[in-house]
Amino acid sequence: MVDYNINNKEYLLSIKPSYMFIPISLLLSVIILIILICIFKTYDVYNVKGFISCNEKCNISIPIEVNDINKIKNIDFLKINDNEIKYNNFLVGDIQIDEINKINFYNVNFEVDQLDNELLNTFQDIKVYSNQESILYKFKKLLF
Repeated sequence: MVDYNINNKEYLLSIKPSYMFIPISLLLSVIILIILICIFKTYDVYNVKGFISCNEKCNISIPIEVNDINKIKNIDFLKINDNEIKYNNFLVGDIQIDEINKINFYNVNFEVDQLDNELLNTFQDIKVYSNQESILYKFKKLLF
């Protein structure tokens, strides 16, 4: 049996430290990062101003430029003032012309459930969330 003298200062200074915790912590960090990249989903966000009106049904009218119409192809939900709004269906209208700004746009109408009375007949900032994908797939599309 080996008898170690703990009070011996030279012996304690001669012991080499083990740095095995650094590679283990790095490996665990990389594994956790890979799992998070594969699990988390992201959206494409399109910010627009829209008009909200309610008669028998509530509608949100959003003008979207002709070049940007493919951005809302796979719409998941809308957000108004940090409130998530599910839509029942949407209808893309004909191309219209804004003669002041000299641009063409589609008028897209979203049919939604009842909204707050304070939002009726007003223009609001609306965020359109579409194309839910994992972060890994977005990186893959970016690289290739």
